[in-house]
Amino acid sequence: ISDIPQYSCGADIIQGHLTLIGGMDTVTGKVTGKLSTYVNDHWEEIYPPMPTPRFWLGVALEDNLLITAGGKCANATVSTVEVLNTESKQWYSLNSLHLPEPIYFCDMTISSGYVYIGGGNVAKKPNKKYWRLPWSAVQQSVQSRDNTSSPVTWGKIPDSP
Repeated sequence: ISDIPQYSCGADIIQGHLTLIGGMDTVTGKVTGKLSTYVNDHWEEIYPPMPTPRFWLGVALEDNLLITAGGKCANATVSTVEVLNTESKQWYSLNSLHLPEPIYFCDMTISSGYVYIGGGNVAKKPNKKYWRLPWSAVQQSVQSRDNTSSPVTWGKIPDSP
């Protein structure tokens, strides 16, 4: 793979291609919201950048929806949740789905109808907490463009060992 355009980013496979999400720009060293996709032996910016540029974030993909959560924006840790519809290339800032607390270096996955997030760091300390949210809550927030959604509570699950 040719020189990567960013580091400290999230990564996932979108429509069969490795895509780097957010992170730090390799050239400028600044926080970026760009998505860089590896296609035909080079990097392209096929998708629009995240509304909230950040690094050390959690990412996961399901049903053509890329969910991004947490991370750091320069010196601040965030609880932001944003979703990209990879078909329409439209971002949604989902205020109703904010994380229970700001987190970075976190683990994120989708399984059995739930989005799971946790681990990483909270307030500069290792975090053992994990939460889950029904995937249907994400889909409903995207469908309503977060206009009719009241805040959704992430369910706490047992801490990691």
